[in-house]
Amino acid sequence: MKKMIAAIMSAVLCLSLAACGGDGNSEADIEKRLEKLDGMSEEDAEKEIEKAWGGEDGGKDPSEAEAIDPFDGLTVTFSGTAPQSKVTISGGNAMCKYTADKETGMFNGDVITVTAEFKSAQSGKVLSEETKEYTVEGLPAYAMAVADIPQETLDKMAGQAHDAIVSRAAGWAEGNSLKSAELIGYYFLTLKDGFDSSEVNRIYLVYEVKADIYGIPDEKQDPGNIERNSKEDMETGEETYYTFYTYSNIINVDENVCSVDLSAGQMTGNEIKTKHGYWSWGYFEHYTLAGYDDLDSMFSNCVTENIDKYNYESTVSQ
Repeated sequence: MKKMIAAIMSAVLCLSLAACGGDGNSEADIEKRLEKLDGMSEEDAEKEIEKAWGGEDGGKDPSEAEAIDPFDGLTVTFSGTAPQSKVTISGGNAMCKYTADKETGMFNGDVITVTAEFKSAQSGKVLSEETKEYTVEGLPAYAMAVADIPQETLDKMAGQAHDAIVSRAAGWAEGNSLKSAELIGYYFLTLKDGFDSSEVNRIYLVYEVKADIYGIPDEKQDPGNIERNSKEDMETGEETYYTFYTYSNIINVDENVCSVDLSAGQMTGNEIKTKHGYWSWGYFEHYTLAGYDDLDSMFSNCVTENIDKYNYESTVSQ
């Protein structure tokens, strides 16, 4: 053990000699100091090394070390759209390296800690502080709940969705008409941590639709008599079904601005058959509607099939 201490002291003293240009640290001086180790206890030998490094041997006392503020001139910036955000660290002191305890996936209001340390051992210098906290702010952010979306934006989406439903009904066959389309709630999906997708959030505006359909009710169909006069059995009946209109990537740019591409909204591509139909060229045909017969089927398609990647919130009563 004493040999190891002697080797350490020799290295320390040699470094001191090189740093000080030999002033007070000649080879003879070094030899004398090494001789002092002979017979010393390990504790005393360690103290001797400390003397060689500083204070009594011409070095600086630790209390007189130069304090460096590593965060002077350091710039910490946050970019991206929360939670798809990242931190960038620049500036600071060239002698230091910096690390953040979290580098991506931050929300506004999160606090990250930046740690500073010397890139290499420094003699006579210390850091005035080693860590500093920075608060994430000013980032645009993806809505992560229905409550994050301003009512004004929800109303705009609903207006566009209702117009799309009315427009689709305008192309129905003569005698069929839209009776009502009521918004009954939302399915809202947000991407889970660790998953990648071009859609970070997605909202489904769910509608209960009532339509007057003119034709032969199912119970009056008679496939065995293709010569029958279908007009005698045609009547208007109300049919209820469910449909949705969906938007994605809704972003709160700041406290006053919410961004969503209304032109990118889409109606469901799922189709169901009406309960009323008509005879055509000897075959009985049904009209088709864009939607679902029941809410369970819609929920399964919109939510259940996506829960491997998305969390969800529903305001629709099943």
